[in-house]
Amino acid sequence: MAPRLFMDPILGAYKLGVYGSIATPTAVIQMIAIYAFNPFITLFAEEMDRGDMKGFRKSLGRCLLWLFGISAAAVAAGIILGHWGLTILYGAEIAEYDELLTPLILVAALMAFAWLLGGVLIAIRSFRWLIISNVVSAGVIIPATILLEQRFDMQGGSFATILAMGLAIIILLIALVVELKGREKTAKSA
Repeated sequence: MAPRLFMDPILGAYKLGVYGSIATPTAVIQMIAIYAFNPFITLFAEEMDRGDMKGFRKSLGRCLLWLFGISAAAVAAGIILGHWGLTILYGAEIAEYDELLTPLILVAALMAFAWLLGGVLIAIRSFRWLIISNVVSAGVIIPATILLEQRFDMQGGSFATILAMGLAIIILLIALVVELKGREKTAKSA
């Protein structure tokens, strides 16, 4: 994660430690997404191979809806229980930075969405778009991190990642729409 790489030289080791400590529990969201949705990647590929566009859309819609629900629940839990949880995990010194938690939960949720959409593109063998989204995201996150960490301190790392992941997700969604329309058009003309 680029924000962590730049945080030490920009903000110092102490703030990097605080940020890393608060970010660690948010990885649970990504793990849930990987374990819960990994089996669906094969299903997406099978539905696409069969030409079952309706089934493909239904499966993808369900996965996205579930991931949105998990993400919303995680944000709500972070808002309601975040300070308490950080106090239990790390003590009062780290818990005083609880305002970092909600944006970090959003970062984890966006990464989970990007992972799912990227997996779907791999399943339907659309690698070009995946590479484009990764290049754009990487090209944005480094300058955004430097600028936003200088402007917003530790929150800048989360803001930069939200920006980069948001752009990646937009590209991945556009890619899915383009790919699906192209495949439907091909199927109709066949």
